[in-house]
Amino acid sequence: MKAKNLPFFLLIIFCLNIYSQDNYKFEGDKIYVFKYGLKLQECDAEGNLTSPNPTYANKGWEVRIDKVLKSDDKVIIYFIKWVDKNSPKLQKRNSEIVEKTVNIPAVAAVLDGGGKVITPAAPATTKQQRVYFYLSLDEFKKGLRKKKSAIDIKFGTATIPIKIRPGNDDGIPFDFNGNFNAGVGLATEFNFLSGLDIYTGISITSVPVDEKTTNGIVTSATNAGALTPTIGIIKDLGPVQVGGFIGFDFLSRELGENWIYQGRRWFGIGVGVNLFDISSGANKSDSQGGDD
Repeated sequence: MKAKNLPFFLLIIFCLNIYSQDNYKFEGDKIYVFKYGLKLQECDAEGNLTSPNPTYANKGWEVRIDKVLKSDDKVIIYFIKWVDKNSPKLQKRNSEIVEKTVNIPAVAAVLDGGGKVITPAAPATTKQQRVYFYLSLDEFKKGLRKKKSAIDIKFGTATIPIKIRPGNDDGIPFDFNGNFNAGVGLATEFNFLSGLDIYTGISITSVPVDEKTTNGIVTSATNAGALTPTIGIIKDLGPVQVGGFIGFDFLSRELGENWIYQGRRWFGIGVGVNLFDISSGANKSDSQGGDD
């Protein structure tokens, strides 16, 4: 490896490290799914233990967040009701860990000294009460993931550390370089295709130019700002999103008129950054399907 390429490859490693950082955000309106079985403790809405016996949640079970008690290192959750489908197993599960029947005892009337009713009597009754559970913040982050819709629209930016410019027989040389984008884009995520994103965006990028690539307009190697429309495919690989891109760089004014790569397509390998959800259809579901 040439010494002049070392900073470039160090930059790629740095990018991968930064993008794999934990950007976990709790969202109370979303549904979360257990990635594997976990032991839970039943509690009240404030996180106080109500039963010493643990409850075991299976992989694929769905919950919502009621609240996050960071001072107590607790996430309070409750289960989404399972679709009945005439299954005694699901009926039992719903009655035990989703909503329990609470018996309210009868209350006798309260009389004053003269026998006048102050508080009337109330008969015994029952009510359905939501069941809460807690687990630690760390357990939640490791053991649950956000449920995805079939298709999500995401908004954010894409950084492309490797940009390859093909050459041709007309004297345009092959070139590659690394650069950062500062722009916006939309990614359409097809979750039924294992989280495949189609990304389209436009960015302001910094591209290298020199005397040879600008027909002598620039006398020494430097960088210039370019307007860069991009389209690509992004795939989740663990904590990092990697993808392939095609784009076009456009420099302005006289520099653009003389730059040999003006408007020519390039191919890139990149890492998706800060792609935020702005729509989520399936996450609005309030029931679990299937018997497991």
